[in-house]
Amino acid sequence: MAENKKRARNEKGHYIADDPTTPDINEAYERDSFVKFMHGTTFSLVNIIIFLIVFAIIASVAVKAVS
Repeated sequence: MAENKKRARNEKGHYIADDPTTPDINEAYERDSFVKFMHGTTFSLVNIIIFLIVFAIIASVAVKAVS
């Protein structure tokens, strides 16, 4: 069964071609809104995990300094 995908368009309404330098992403078709959000934002899952680890380290140092 074929998926019902919608072609991506630019601001002028023209179709967007697929970028051959990114084989894992097909820019010619629109992606799900969540995938668009995660791909376009600087807060990727890896960045969030790194932030949480650094925050936990800083918090544990602060707790040791207070006690």
